[in-house]
Amino acid sequence: MLAETSIFWRQLASIVLCLPAVISGAYILSRTIVLRRWMRGTARIISFGKGPWENPSAVIRFSYSVAGRDYEGTRISVSDFYCATGLGPVKRLERRYPVGSETAVYYDPRCPERSVLRRPGYALAAFLLFLGVGGGVFLVCDAGNRNTPPPGWHPYIHIPRTR
Repeated sequence: MLAETSIFWRQLASIVLCLPAVISGAYILSRTIVLRRWMRGTARIISFGKGPWENPSAVIRFSYSVAGRDYEGTRISVSDFYCATGLGPVKRLERRYPVGSETAVYYDPRCPERSVLRRPGYALAAFLLFLGVGGGVFLVCDAGNRNTPPPGWHPYIHIPRTR
C-alpha cells in the first residue's frame, strides 16, 4: 500500500521541479539585458566557411574598428550552436553575410574584443520564465486538490492468457 504524502511535500516538490526553468530563464534574461546594451559598430565580412560535416555549421570571420583599433571576431551570436548549425540556417547566414559586405556588429564597450553579429532577443528568457513560474503556480495550486488515484489503484490492463 502506498503512503499518502501531505500537501506541503507535494507543493515543495512542485516548486523544486520548476526552479531550474526559473533560474535559467532569469540568468538568460540578465545576460540578454547586458548584451543588448553593447555598442553598435560596422563590420566587414572577411570570410565565410562551412564545416564539412553531415550537419554543417557556419564559421564567419569579420573585422571591425573601435576607437582606431582593429579587431576580428567569429561569433555570430551568443548561441552559435542554434543559429548557425544545419543546412537551412547556414544558407540563410550565407545570404545575409556575403564575403566583403558590411554589416552591424555589437561589441562590449569595456572589452571590444568580445563581439557578435546578432544580438539575442528576449523570447527564450520570457518562455523559460513563463514556463517555470506558470508551471510552478499551476502545480502548487493543483497539488492540494488530491486528484490522485487511491492507494493500490492500478489501471486495468488486459493480459491474455497463454496455454
